[in-house]
Amino acid sequence: MSKHLYTLGWALLGWVFGVLAVAMAWYFAVGAAVCFFLGYASERGALQIDHGLDGMVIRVRMSRLWFSGRARRKQLKRDTLALVTDIHTFVRDRPSPIAETMGQHFAVANEMQQASDEATKQAIWGRYTESLAAQSDRDRQELGQRFAGRVKYVTDAYVERGLLPPEKVPQLLWHCQSTYWISGAASDLEALALRL
Repeated sequence: MSKHLYTLGWALLGWVFGVLAVAMAWYFAVGAAVCFFLGYASERGALQIDHGLDGMVIRVRMSRLWFSGRARRKQLKRDTLALVTDIHTFVRDRPSPIAETMGQHFAVANEMQQASDEATKQAIWGRYTESLAAQSDRDRQELGQRFAGRVKYVTDAYVERGLLPPEKVPQLLWHCQSTYWISGAASDLEALALRL
């Protein structure tokens, strides 16, 4: 009987060690998978870790993880070309800012020629420059509301891909806030999209 207990004890001990070995292997496999996933996610900018008073929160943006590079590239190209089309449509449907400004300038010049004294001329010129500044501010706000977020999104994506130098982004954003320069910015964005 003691021989059977001895054999049963070794079998039980072997079973316990087997269960522990499987549990440890599972623990290390899951740990390695989690570490790989966190590394993969942080590499793609999809991982955000927030520290709070009551703990830590890890947020993962799944859209950045599951899209393949090719699918993301195609989406970026579509987004950019849609933005370029919207900008060109906006410019086409709007009266030319140069013609508008030149018309105002000629009207102001005629009015200033008819003015009798220097103070009146200065007042006319002051009103004209104020109206130009107000119009420029309205245009900047309108263009910012229409396009600034989308332009920032695509330029950041191109910087992330190494297709656009970071120092060129402020210039593109500035051009997108001016009715005079926005067509050139749209052409630059279209050229970037065609490089994808």
